[in-house]
Amino acid sequence: ALMRKVYLDAGLDPSKTAFVECHGTGTPTGDPLETNAVGNVFGEHGVYIGSVKPNVGHSEGASGLTSLIKAVLALENNTIPPNIKFSTPNPKIPFEDKKLVVPTKPVAWPADRDRRISVNSFGIGGSNAHVILEAPPAIGLQTTTIPSVRPNGPRLLLASANTARSAKTAVENIQQYLSQHPAVVDDAAYTLALHRDHLPQRAFMVASADGRILETSSVIKAPNAKPKLLMIFTGQGAQWPNMGKELVQTDEGFKRDLSAMDKSLKGLPQPRLGTLKRRG
Repeated sequence: ALMRKVYLDAGLDPSKTAFVECHGTGTPTGDPLETNAVGNVFGEHGVYIGSVKPNVGHSEGASGLTSLIKAVLALENNTIPPNIKFSTPNPKIPFEDKKLVVPTKPVAWPADRDRRISVNSFGIGGSNAHVILEAPPAIGLQTTTIPSVRPNGPRLLLASANTARSAKTAVENIQQYLSQHPAVVDDAAYTLALHRDHLPQRAFMVASADGRILETSSVIKAPNAKPKLLMIFTGQGAQWPNMGKELVQTDEGFKRDLSAMDKSLKGLPQPRLGTLKRRG
């Protein structure tokens, strides 16, 4: 009655459900009762059934959650998962009459079924729960390929370790790797800066866009105290000739933004940005 009510309230057709995750404790009385009920609701067109308890045991109050996790993973992978340790079917379960199938190997999602799973969970005190999970519909997102822009400026490669000797070895390893794989210099710079721990003994290398090492620092110990940050705003008078020239030559983002501003300001009576671009 509960399963039928849940589907009725949700306005869903049980015959389009591909898989039912049963409470399935393996008891001689409980399993036949549950599977009979499942067969009465879902079995007209056949349905796969299974239980995660052979994998993780009966997790008592968390058993419903483990079943829910299994169902989510099945939907994410578009695969009906197999049931382990299923060798001798319980003769009291009407597999053939109710068209119930326990998969023992991964099964690709049936083409004639919605990507939907029902989950049963029964409490020891008599409370019953039934949850319907369904994969979200495709929303037709359009992807736009953004061209990769590689500025011509230098790359900063960071190295660190707990000891000076280890830091020196790290520098040598990075240099050796880049000599063999110069094309990955951008990835190496990104990973070393943002996805590595920065340990006390530190060094850096400056590399060209084509992966050649241009400069290598000595290994130094980082100070224990946090540096104090002082922010100074000079106001007017901080400009000089060609101050933006290097940025235009090395930073595509800066160059692109400058061009966009130039385009917007061309309608002014006295446009100045073109002069700025020519002079840097």
